[in-house]
Amino acid sequence: MRRPILIFLIFLSLFTVSSAAFADKNDSFREGLLDRLNKLRGHYGCSTLVFDSHLQTAAQHQAEFLAEIGTLQSGGPAGESVRERAIDAGYGGEKSFSIRETNAMVWVDTDLDYLIEEVLRVSQASVRVLFDPELRQIGIGVGDAPDKHRYIVLTLAELDDGTLNYDITRPTYDYRTPKPTISATPSPEPFMTSTANPDGGVYHVVQEGETFSEIALAYGLDWYTLSIRNNIKLSDTTPVVIMEGQVLVIEPTFTLTPTPTPTKTPVPPTVTPRPTFTADPNLPSVRTLPTAAGLPAPDFGLLLNHAASWKKTVGWILIGVCIPGLFFTLRKK
Repeated sequence: MRRPILIFLIFLSLFTVSSAAFADKNDSFREGLLDRLNKLRGHYGCSTLVFDSHLQTAAQHQAEFLAEIGTLQSGGPAGESVRERAIDAGYGGEKSFSIRETNAMVWVDTDLDYLIEEVLRVSQASVRVLFDPELRQIGIGVGDAPDKHRYIVLTLAELDDGTLNYDITRPTYDYRTPKPTISATPSPEPFMTSTANPDGGVYHVVQEGETFSEIALAYGLDWYTLSIRNNIKLSDTTPVVIMEGQVLVIEPTFTLTPTPTPTKTPVPPTVTPRPTFTADPNLPSVRTLPTAAGLPAPDFGLLLNHAASWKKTVGWILIGVCIPGLFFTLRKK
């Protein structure tokens, strides 16, 4: 009888130790996240955030609920708003307050620097909450899902009287007694994604409350790829935000490769060869002209004999021409 009890106590001790270690790990995660957020808030001139146990309770239960349903949403198990969840946890007592909340989903082994720079600071909704200079108190919820995703809820609030203290004057909600839910299985609002255009492009119009991480997850993209496709610059000092109504490029259009148009090239005309002359053997032979080398030398003596009969006539013509010339030469001026 003692042996089963001893085994039970050993298992109970191991469970208690593992639970305590897990709690310590999440507490370290919360403290590291708060420390980095306060450094950034100080850079932008915002007040320092401090933990509030009631906000912490509300944020933790919301994170565990998101890990259970496996998606991000603003409503609680029965559709409660963040204000209703904070009141149920006892925040503010009878004092009026302002409250805002943001959430994110990462892997369980995602480091804090990546969470802040690549997830929280690239979401417009998260930046508006985390860098509100008036908010002074915070609760950080961490819920780890079986699929190795981590759901983080950050609930920030401020009392309207500017103080940090309040008295609990009414009973708080006992989370061990679950509220009636709207349905047996929570049905989160579906995330509406866009379909591809005929040119292959996919575009998403940012709706109210949507975060950069939600959009990337819905389309199966990582945040870096989505930021590159939309020329969103990731900076260490300047928060990057997306605006409601902004059109994000999910898949760029593909470039059409023009199909070459066939052009008829004129074919050059075929050269018709001229017929080759072939001498007809039946025709008489053509006389070949003599060449200059074959001509006889001129006979000048024969030429003078032919001109002898013209000597007298030529002489008289020359005398007739010379006499007037002599007359004009000897004539005195």
